Order: sequence, then C-alpha cells, then structure tokens
Amino acid sequence: SSLRLASVMLNLHSVAHMMKQTDAVIVFPGYAEDERMEAAIAYAERLSASTLFVAGPPESDKDSALEWTLPKIQAKRTALGFGKSTPPYGIVVESEAADTKKQAEQVANFLKKTPDVRRALLVTTSWHMPRAYLSLVKSVMTQMGDVRAVQVLPMVAPRPLGQDVRYYLATHGGTPKPQSA
Repeated sequence: SSLRLASVMLNLHSVAHMMKQTDAVIVFPGYAEDERMEAAIAYAERLSASTLFVAGPPESDKDSALEWTLPKIQAKRTALGFGKSTPPYGIVVESEAADTKKQAEQVANFLKKTPDVRRALLVTTSWHMPRAYLSLVKSVMTQMGDVRAVQVLPMVAPRPLGQDVRYYLATHGGTPKPQSA
C-alpha cells in the first residue's frame, strides 16, 4: 500500500506540471478498486481538486464489500494519512452502473451539470483505461456536443507487478502461479 502511494506521488510531478489545477478526480470502481481509490484520493488531495467523483460500481459489485460509500472513502483517506478532518474537496458517489459505458454516462452527466469542471483526472487500472477513457470521451461528446468542453487526463492506478495477468488467468480458467516472496 505504501509502495503504491509512493508510485502515485512520483507521478504527481508530471501531472502537476500538465495540470496546474485539477478541478475533479474521477474514478471508475471495479476489480482492484482499492488501488484505484487510493490513487484517486491521493491525486485529489495533492492536486487541490474541488471534487472526487466516484462512478457507480458495476451491478455485480452492488451490495458487496466493494461498494464505496462516503464513510468508506473517509476511512480510506484516514488510512492513507490524510487525516480525519473533512476533505478539502466535495465527494460525489453515484449509484450502480451496469458497465463502463454507464459509468462514463454518469461522469458526462456530472460534467455537463458542473460547468466549473474544466480539467479532470480519470483514474483506473491499466487494462481498463482504454475502454474507460474512450467510453468517457464518447459520452462527453454525446452529452456536451464537444469533447473539448473538459480536458481529461488519464492516469493509471499503480498495481503490483503481474496482478492483471493473474486476474486474467484466474477468470479465464487458467491457474496463476503463486507469487514468490
């Protein structure tokens, strides 16, 4: 966890240079969402975002331990060392979404209703980023008419090496090899 947080902090230098002020940090929950949420919270804290937007979890995660609520987000903030005080940004948590496309529609709807958000950071895993980013761009174009209405910078949440491969093997009938210590 501290190694992932350190990786996030190293990426902040380049992000901060490109985006002097981030208006919103957007996270698409799903598999490996602890890493996604840790990265999103760290980015929101360090880049002075005004909003942390958590798209609805996939229906398969509804009512599970993976569903994010305001108290769980606050507990994660505290665990990451950002304190127990009220965060310096607003937190928006959406209801469930059937898939990545629905999550992107939730975000585009939020961006349309919040014209002050001009720069956003999209946080998800490396294997999910192409689909999430393209779905978000398509939804923004559909709902707002112009993808240039908001600048979205994709940012991959750091994960332990090889985790995506082990997940793929486990979900597609393969047998992942145990990690060596």
